[in-house]
Amino acid sequence: MAADGRVETHCGSLAMWIAFIPVVLWSVGAMFTARAARQLGAAAANRWRLVIAVVVLSAWTTFGPGWPKHLGAWLRLLLSGAVGLGLGDLSMMAAYRRIGPRVTVLMITCLAVPVAAIVEWLWLGTRLTPREILLGSGILAGVLLAVAPGARIPAPDRASLLGGLMYGLFAAIGQGLGVALSRAAYGVAAADGVALHGVSAAAQRMLGGLACTLLAEWISQVGLAVTPPVALAAEQMIPQPAPTSRKALESVVVAAFCGPIVGLSAYQWALIRAPGALVQSIVSLVPVAVIPLAWRLEGDLPDRRGLGGAALACLCAALLAFQ
Repeated sequence: MAADGRVETHCGSLAMWIAFIPVVLWSVGAMFTARAARQLGAAAANRWRLVIAVVVLSAWTTFGPGWPKHLGAWLRLLLSGAVGLGLGDLSMMAAYRRIGPRVTVLMITCLAVPVAAIVEWLWLGTRLTPREILLGSGILAGVLLAVAPGARIPAPDRASLLGGLMYGLFAAIGQGLGVALSRAAYGVAAADGVALHGVSAAAQRMLGGLACTLLAEWISQVGLAVTPPVALAAEQMIPQPAPTSRKALESVVVAAFCGPIVGLSAYQWALIRAPGALVQSIVSLVPVAVIPLAWRLEGDLPDRRGLGGAALACLCAALLAFQ
């Protein structure tokens, strides 16, 4: 991060390798999040995952690197969490219901990268090299080849299809804007000589995300009329009674540890030192990384297209990390 607050155009290879940590952890976390959702219900699983993450990250920050004393960074990171982890995830859940998880994840994976790149370029002046653009595009092409669905989108009617695509677009824009807002927070802090830490940044983003999620639940419960993406997405977050068990609680804890605690901390650490579009390109490997886990744990055997796309995406990611 440059001292004048502008984002540097090139990144060290260490930051790019750090970006692989959330790929691995989020892939594992996705499996346990799915299990927790089946055992507790989606609303309860998501809420407890966020609450555990906020508690652990807040304690880690308080007794570790400490909370940064910079109002501008605070506001931007809270807004980043609200947009990316709050509205983005709510829109994602609404899209799941209408067009299924495979198409939704594909939309978010492929669209969040250009959104982050364009916003960061217009707002912060970040410019990527032709090599970085080429390799980032190669990663997305590999992901598209590996996880693209088959013949049709599983939507029951045209309205559901259009609604699902709209919510998928909202989710991708939310994630891309969240990345750009995080980079903006690091820029204003660096301009004032304040160094931010990945763990504290993750804690601040999680606070914004949890606040947005709880607000959406309240809006849904009191029946206020609101506009998309909160209105229909919030319906997915209405608390539902669900039986608890030791296995369910274990799934939630593992999902929180792999996803919003360690995974998000590593993700924020990489964003401090590398352009958001490049970090997001590496992170877009998550759907590919899920393939061997689903094969091993769920018996979901990938086809040749999936293996070929995964190989292309991983090769481009490795070349992007070696700079």
